Amino acid sequence: ENSVVGTQYSQEIPVEGRHTPLVERLANGFGAGSGLYTEIKIGDTCDTFSFNLQCGKIGAASNDISLHFNPRLTSNYIVLNSYEATTGVWGFEEKQPLVVMMDQGTAVRAFTPGQTVQLVIKAETSRFEIFVNGVKFAAFKYRVKAENVTHFKLAGDVEIVKMIYSSRSAIIPPSDMFWRTLGGGHLLQVETCPLGVVW
Repeated sequence: ENSVVGTQYSQEIPVEGRHTPLVERLANGFGAGSGLYTEIKIGDTCDTFSFNLQCGKIGAASNDISLHFNPRLTSNYIVLNSYEATTGVWGFEEKQPLVVMMDQGTAVRAFTPGQTVQLVIKAETSRFEIFVNGVKFAAFKYRVKAENVTHFKLAGDVEIVKMIYSSRSAIIPPSDMFWRTLGGGHLLQVETCPLGVVW
């Protein structure tokens, strides 16, 4: 289901009956202004899970990872990192404690087994911003360009309740576009839908 609010376009990603690992293509990539709202229920025996914003072809043997978000519940910290597939090397791990600072100055554990959590990842001009239950949790400076992100992968002992992908441009999978060609297979014009976007 697609919708428009102000200048943001959003698409609810169907998750009912789907299990981890969940891999989903992001039709417009993940450039500045994009966001992912994820509501997950952490499994009662979960000790870790990961959310990766990945680049390249889904199903490839290895992909660049622009953002690796990895709560390690038994270790009481979260790892933020990136991965370059061409060299096969992970970047420097940035670790954050498992707590969120609230407005009143109190600290609350961000991830607990059995808990339902809202996780929001936004792409800004130079970094990802990560929010947990509506509170800013962390920022991660780009090492692999966010514009190169093509899909995400959510893995671990979590149940996905809801996901919403937002972008500054209309979210239309190529399969839903109307393609017109000029003889010989050359592309003449691509039209989308009632939004009237034309290339």
